[in-house]
Amino acid sequence: MIRQEFIGRTLTVVDASNEDLVGIHGIIIDETKNTLRVRTDRGEKTLLKEQVRIQVDDVLMEGSPLTVRPEKRTKLRIKQWQRKKPQNK
Repeated sequence: MIRQEFIGRTLTVVDASNEDLVGIHGIIIDETKNTLRVRTDRGEKTLLKEQVRIQVDDVLMEGSPLTVRPEKRTKLRIKQWQRKKPQNK
């Protein structure tokens, strides 16, 4: 799940260093290296990845490991898969 695109998925904040963020629920509309932008019933909220523990769809995850560019995260999957392919000698 960490290596997939997050835009368009449902997010809920389950824990945060700022307790006012706990319970935010909405659709992820944008992602940068350090932030997630979420559309909620009360408008758009910007969350710092390092400060939150989130549930995306049904998967619980810490925000800190997500602090990479989204395009780099999706490319990593391809590179790791290519490295694991057996080499012919």
